[in-house]
Amino acid sequence: PSGTSAGDLVLVVDDDDLARASISGMLGNLGRDVVEVASGALALEVLGARRSRFAVVLLDLAMPEMNGRELF
Repeated sequence: PSGTSAGDLVLVVDDDDLARASISGMLGNLGRDVVEVASGALALEVLGARRSRFAVVLLDLAMPEMNGRELF
């Protein structure tokens, strides 16, 4: 979202489609703009391009290939 302030933008990183959609939906209902990604590698790409724009990043700690701790 181009006009979004950093206080409203949240990155949700979770390899589970249902969990990611549920979390994103709840945050959206609270008025937050959400960017969703399904892996640590995709999160790094998004963060590299938009790092300063995110107020919060929610990480799944148990993902394959790159877990949340490694991503952090």
